[in-house]
Amino acid sequence: MQLLFSVALTLFLVVVSPSLIVQGATPQEAHKTLGQLNIPFNQEAFLKSVRQGSNLAVKLFLDAGMSANVTDRAGKAVLLLATLNNQTAIVQTLLAAGADVDAHDKGGGSALLHAAAQGHIATVQVLVAAGAQVNIRDKKERSALFHAASKGHVAVVQALLAAKANANAAGPNGETPLMVAAAQGYDALIRPLLKAGANVEAKDARGQTALARATQKNHAYIMQLLEEAAAQQ
Repeated sequence: MQLLFSVALTLFLVVVSPSLIVQGATPQEAHKTLGQLNIPFNQEAFLKSVRQGSNLAVKLFLDAGMSANVTDRAGKAVLLLATLNNQTAIVQTLLAAGADVDAHDKGGGSALLHAAAQGHIATVQVLVAAGAQVNIRDKKERSALFHAASKGHVAVVQALLAAKANANAAGPNGETPLMVAAAQGYDALIRPLLKAGANVEAKDARGQTALARATQKNHAYIMQLLEEAAAQQ
């Protein structure tokens, strides 16, 4: 249904006013086109267009004067809605229109935190390029790197480390990204984290290191990597 809506809107604009796609619209043109599409100019319709993934409709709303920082009834910024739906093109459109890149929800989750947790690498890259705070944390003290490491999202972890994310930022109970990666058996994350300066000797609230947690789960290869790193530190 979402795809059909987007295709229909694109065809309409190509036939009726192709210049709107290439050059953007004046507020008057955008209002008129929305009216021709029977789309009301209000926040609910704008948010619906974001959820449906219609970047062209979103652009029309913004051209018509809609704020890029609109929130839904739960107080969640539209940038977060686009991120949660993995709508990278819409994220770019909203950022270009002045959306707050670090806007967060009631749980303290920013767009970058959500994108990292879900493994949406393209959106992560867009948000980082737009200046998102890479070390921002939610209300549970979890950073974007912590979220990505806990889910095994290798590309996201690498992108965040390249953006200078803190490899030792501790989350709940003093857990570091290295600890959660070791406990979950995500061996592809161990070397990048160590290379970025992750402290192999760090301990969580129970006094356990990443090596201890890997040992509990019998992750032999990770145990080997951590033992080698400990010998070098």
